[in-house]
Amino acid sequence: MASPFRFQTLLDYKTRRVDDLRLEMAHKQQALRRLRQERVRLRETHTRVADELRVKMEKGLPIHAVRQTYQYLDFLEQALVDVDEQIVHAESEVADVRERLAEALKERKTFEKLREYAMAEQRTRLQKREAEALDDLNIARYFHSNSKS
Repeated sequence: MASPFRFQTLLDYKTRRVDDLRLEMAHKQQALRRLRQERVRLRETHTRVADELRVKMEKGLPIHAVRQTYQYLDFLEQALVDVDEQIVHAESEVADVRERLAEALKERKTFEKLREYAMAEQRTRLQKREAEALDDLNIARYFHSNSKS
């Protein structure tokens, strides 16, 4: 009967920790992708509104409409600055989770190696016991066959 790996609960914990960090990493990367998409959308909107303003100004546009459009462009520019700041923050969070995940993977690998060593040691002990048992049987047969002769 194989004895259980004495650090199995710790290995299970390390495995769950890796899984949790992978999930956290996926969520952080998804949030970062959404922010980058938002930045692209804001830039496209800013470019479109600025182009429309140029065209409308050539045809003649009331001053209040020009002011409102410039205010909207200012709003879009501030939104871009805010999104850029959020992206920098999200990138640092992703990097942090990536570092923690790498460390957790190393820790799990250490315990997996310990389990492999323990299993190899258990196999060696079992093989040694089997060899001793076979030796005992062979000795018993030898003496049994010699005693009949």
